[in-house]
Amino acid sequence: MSVGTAKFHPESMTLQDQAQWWPGSGPALALPRLAKDAPSTADAVTDDDRLGGAAVNAKGKLKPVIWTCASKQAYAPGR
Repeated sequence: MSVGTAKFHPESMTLQDQAQWWPGSGPALALPRLAKDAPSTADAVTDDDRLGGAAVNAKGKLKPVIWTCASKQAYAPGR
């Protein structure tokens, strides 16, 4: 498993950075944002399906985030 941040979005140059998770095979998957089109980042992964990072909420504040059950929340970008 690996986590990171998608920083380049060729399909939409205005899209904000987004936290991503790679489960070990297949494509990298996006993690949900705290607010629509707000940036997020993922920095840590555990072996019990939790990911840690940060995201901007609807009020524009950067907040720490732990995505629990990350494999159930992750989705293919563009959906």
